[in-house]
Amino acid sequence: MRRPGGAEKLVVAEFPLPKPFRPALWPKAKPELRKLAERIAVQTSPDAKVAAPEETFVAGHRALAFDVTYNRNGDPRVDKLLFLLVGRREFQLTCSISLADRAVGDGACAELRQSFRLGA
Repeated sequence: MRRPGGAEKLVVAEFPLPKPFRPALWPKAKPELRKLAERIAVQTSPDAKVAAPEETFVAGHRALAFDVTYNRNGDPRVDKLLFLLVGRREFQLTCSISLADRAVGDGACAELRQSFRLGA
């Protein structure tokens, strides 16, 4: 979703997990999510850099967030990737913003995190 005339893009994707996720699996899941963030970064741009992960909570569940920085046609950007594992579902929340409009973009990213709710 883009705000008309805005420089940010918000995407929420849901993927099935082969087995239900349990919180006890979190230490094993973190390195796998790091690898996933790195694969996404390479697909985004060959010069993309993945920052250290940040543990956070979204919709009452532990989540792992990464900043992926890169340049697109001279526009420095950051994709804020957030991974949330709940039951048999993996959610990937992506907020892509131009660093030239970071204040507005950061607000959109914060709103995405705060407003995200799990459906049935």
